[in-house]
Amino acid sequence: MSFRSAASSVSTFKIMFPDSRIASKMQLQRTKVGYTVVYGFAPYFKRKLMDQVRKSDHIVVGFDESLSKVSAKQQMDVIVRFWDCNKKEVTSRYLTSVFLGHIRAEDLMTGFKTALNDLDLKKIIQISMDVPNVNFKFLNDLRKELSNSTSEPVILELGSCGLHTLHCAFKAAFTATEWTIVVYLRALYNLFKDVPARRADYKLHTNSEIFPKKFCSVRWGENVHVVRRAIEIHRNIKKYVIAVESTRNKPSSKSYRAMALFVKDDLLIPKLTFFETMATIIEPFIHEFQGEAPLSHFLYETIKNLLQSVMTRFVKQDIWKAVLQLLMLI
Repeated sequence: MSFRSAASSVSTFKIMFPDSRIASKMQLQRTKVGYTVVYGFAPYFKRKLMDQVRKSDHIVVGFDESLSKVSAKQQMDVIVRFWDCNKKEVTSRYLTSVFLGHIRAEDLMTGFKTALNDLDLKKIIQISMDVPNVNFKFLNDLRKELSNSTSEPVILELGSCGLHTLHCAFKAAFTATEWTIVVYLRALYNLFKDVPARRADYKLHTNSEIFPKKFCSVRWGENVHVVRRAIEIHRNIKKYVIAVESTRNKPSSKSYRAMALFVKDDLLIPKLTFFETMATIIEPFIHEFQGEAPLSHFLYETIKNLLQSVMTRFVKQDIWKAVLQLLMLI
């Protein structure tokens, strides 16, 4: 429900409280609703949350930084995981957001302390964060600072985010092939994005309304559907290129030139199929470990099995068996 739509609720209150002078004169505008939520409801619910968190002996804090286009600053979102005494279960709740200019380790430290100003930092047993090295420096600085206290805390070291590591490894592997498949997938999508004339020409020459999907440059392992669509429409893309090459409607954009060059590659489909196969192998891992369930104790074994599954496609069976025997001895 948007703030603006709350204005329509005024008539409901008048029906609910027909004898109320306050309800009869009540008005709700977008700014007033926002003010009520931020300065009325939010402090109450945050206070209740803080009371629950303080009752827990141990807490886990997670944070992530992203660009806020509204404030033009880095937004550091903080969540807290604790034992809920009322529900008798571990609960994850959004705590607050802090806005930063720079995201250096010292800036993260300042924002982190600001967000947890009303909590005892000694109760923290683990900090969840993504992969950038600046976050590791922040963690080391926090350890040093807390170690100076009378009771030294024990912060569990679980490493960086397994999902980030896997996405980056997948990206590095395909970058090393120098196939530049991503250039093709981006060009394919951008060529028809928000260009009705090109989409109309494509429909005319291919008799199809199936268009490319957008490639995600952050989560490389989740582009299976993108590559499958590119394989599915490959014949139609070739038809489109052949049809427009000799017409006045031939696009002159950089995306078209890149796409037209790629479709001439006889190995394009095998390359795309290989990308799809590898992404299909790691996709179940991504879906399983990006949930809220506590799965860190399964991480090592799952990554080991995933690595074995990938390696068996490249390493000969006799060599792989010898490696496994050696590992068993170790």
